[in-house]
Amino acid sequence: MTKVYVVRHPEAQGNVERFFQGSTNCDVTELGKKQLEFLSERFKSIHLDSIYSSPLIRAYKTAEAINKYHNLKIIKDKNIAEIDGGDLEGMHYKDIYTSLPEIYDMWENKPYLFEFKNAESMRHFHKRVVNEIISIAKKNKDKTAAVATHGCAIRSIVCFAKGLDITDLKKIDYSPNTGVSLIEFNDDFKPDLKYTADITHLPKEYVSTFKVGTYK
Repeated sequence: MTKVYVVRHPEAQGNVERFFQGSTNCDVTELGKKQLEFLSERFKSIHLDSIYSSPLIRAYKTAEAINKYHNLKIIKDKNIAEIDGGDLEGMHYKDIYTSLPEIYDMWENKPYLFEFKNAESMRHFHKRVVNEIISIAKKNKDKTAAVATHGCAIRSIVCFAKGLDITDLKKIDYSPNTGVSLIEFNDDFKPDLKYTADITHLPKEYVSTFKVGTYK
């Protein structure tokens, strides 16, 4: 049995300021730093053979927190980086809602159709991330890996692990900050989602209060 823990980064600048941070290299907030401390404790007693991280700083700091008690080499993997929003990068969601209502509606209600100027299409992104999580599982056959990544990436991974099509992305909730999901792969690398978006390691006062994925 191969296990892959998929972990979302902590609260980051784009989360609290409500802008499209996608491939923008935003750092974590002060609350995010505290969330990582609790994440480290969660993974203290979990055996890990490898740790992979998106190259973006908010994910890499997550990988470092996971690695606090393991002393493993963190493998940077651009194929699990967040979707590149192109010309949407850095735009506040409220401004997208008011100036680009069709794009906002697509992002919110039909994300599988998402395309924009200089952006990575959701279909390309979904395929990239899903193929990479399968690749990571195959590289760690009968071992346990942790993957530090992002909200949209985890949404695609969970969609895949549930056996759903990309057109069902809307049915998958965004993982909260430092949410942990666990996928087990059998010998044929078929996924079995054991749990998702778990934040039981966070005391209530350290849970981010904004709604993920929208400006409202």
